[in-house]
Amino acid sequence: MAMKKFLSFLGGAALVLMLSGCFGMDIEYSVGGEDEVVEEAVVEEEVVEEEEEVVEEEVVEEMGEYVSEGLGLSFEYSSTYGYDDKSVEGKVQAHFIRPGDRSFILRAGGDGEDDGLYLDVESTGVLTVGGVDAKMYVFPDGYCDGPDCSPAFVAVEFFWGESFGAFELYGVIELDEEYQAVLDSVVLE
Repeated sequence: MAMKKFLSFLGGAALVLMLSGCFGMDIEYSVGGEDEVVEEAVVEEEVVEEEEEVVEEEVVEEMGEYVSEGLGLSFEYSSTYGYDDKSVEGKVQAHFIRPGDRSFILRAGGDGEDDGLYLDVESTGVLTVGGVDAKMYVFPDGYCDGPDCSPAFVAVEFFWGESFGAFELYGVIELDEEYQAVLDSVVLE
């Protein structure tokens, strides 16, 4: 029986030496009673950190295009807007709607005349749209028609040939970059 214990001990010691040499392990052990007990095994690992390459992608916003061949008017707008045509009897009323408070309406038609007012409000400035002078009107409290009022908006009205056009740009009281881009893209024929 003593020989069996000795061989068992030697076999266990050989296994421990083999493991510690082959796998770079520091192993502590003790022998208690008839069984070998491995008390602690610590494996040293080499941590390799990889640097992540940060790649910035340029986000290209898709654009939609509105074209009214009958009036000779076109412009580009962000495809994040939905489009709803509410035109009647030769009068364009195109709604461009995005969830939240951002939307705009194009109202256009023939036989327009400039009376210097838009919904009974006087112009606050002049800018260029499609190569023609346009008047800007600001509605900080929106426009009330009946019991309901619209959100605040800026209206931009312009005339060319025998036609008129007006953009109602909701959710702002001064032109911002997004709405300015729409106005800058207007082409009049």
